[in-house]
Order: sequence, then structure tokens, then C-alpha cells
Amino acid sequence: MNEFDLQMAGAAVGLAKTARYDEHTDALMALLKRALTAEGSTEGGAREYLEQARDVKAYFAPNCAGCAHPCERTSAYDFGELDRLDEATRAGKLDLLDALRGLAARCKDGLDAAGEKLLFDGLCMLGEDWSAQAMAELAQRLHRA
Repeated sequence: MNEFDLQMAGAAVGLAKTARYDEHTDALMALLKRALTAEGSTEGGAREYLEQARDVKAYFAPNCAGCAHPCERTSAYDFGELDRLDEATRAGKLDLLDALRGLAARCKDGLDAAGEKLLFDGLCMLGEDWSAQAMAELAQRLHRA
């Protein structure tokens, strides 16, 4: 994955956190899958994706973009932050991202409700502080799905 793929994956984390408890639209699921299956993205492709992600995010949280007191509940994840994490946590996040990418690649025709829940749980976990063990357990479940 290059830096633009990671920007897209980070935006997918924000989308998942925003829409986790809402009905999952086809547009949302297509954007999440696009980010997770991206390989070798260009700056222009990432910029286009981020604009689309912003628009879908606005559908689910229309007042979020202009909020005077952002809470970060819907923020994208900055994969540049991995460098400041301890080795076990960094490895856990990267393993979890790999498992999410695998699930997205395997499910060309969409996910059932259980698969969608796993996808959203994994994306949200990437953007939060979880133990390496918890991330490893979810990554194993994603690999088996």
C-alpha cells in the first residue's frame, strides 16, 4: 500500500465510525470496499475518493463538517500515527488492516449482515485505541469470514 492507499483507508475508518449504527447504503459499502482494495492509488485518485467519502459522510452526519467543537468521533484515521505507537500495537493495526483488505477482496458480491458487522468493527477498531491482542482476535475472525 502506498501513502494514497493509506489516506483512502484512513477515510474509510472515518466513514465507518460515522455510519456504524445507521443503515448501510450501497454507496457507503462501495466506498469502503474501494478503499480497502486500493493498490497503487495516485494522488488524483485519492483526492477524488476523499471528496466522495466527504459527501457520503455528510449524508450520515450532515452537521459534522461545520461543527464548532469537533469530537473526532467521525474522524479519518491518520496512518502516519503508526510510527508513534509501540511495536505490538502498530503490528496489530497493520494485521487488522490486512485482514480487512482480505475480506473486502474476497466479497466481490457484497457482505451479509455478519460480514458487514465484522467490517465495521474492524474499521472502527483501527481508529480507536485497542490492545494488540484484541486486534489480533478480530483479525483472525476476519480471515475466517
